Amino acid sequence: MTRPRGGSGGRHGGTLRRQRRPPTMIPDLLITLATAGMMMAAVFYAASFFSSDVTAESAGPVLARLFASTLVIASIFTFLLAYVLLRDERHQGEHFVFPVGLGIVIGGIDASLFLVRADGFLFVPFLLAIFALGPVRRLARSLVPGKARR
Repeated sequence: MTRPRGGSGGRHGGTLRRQRRPPTMIPDLLITLATAGMMMAAVFYAASFFSSDVTAESAGPVLARLFASTLVIASIFTFLLAYVLLRDERHQGEHFVFPVGLGIVIGGIDASLFLVRADGFLFVPFLLAIFALGPVRRLARSLVPGKARR
């Protein structure tokens, strides 16, 4: 009995190779939230120097900087978790460009609402995080008239 020439037919070293599944939508959402946290930390850190509302008391600037630094640390670990969950798609820009831009928008709006003391609306910018999910992004892209889609 002869073996057919060519590829191993899904086998590697005599064992079957399973194809890895693509990552879920979770990494894109985590990247968005991590970037939002970084943006909020940057705004809070800058506000600790320039805004009298944040630094009204003697402990105000220190607490604002401490909160900003813990937000940075949490965002770094969230981003690393998302990076690990991306697996083989780590080098595809679609998982980074839009989620990072969306995170900057969410973090900027949320930090601004926090600084103007609109506490009842702090959750509203995070509703935009739904656009970090791939199917919602594709649906929104199909609804916008413009260039031909690939």
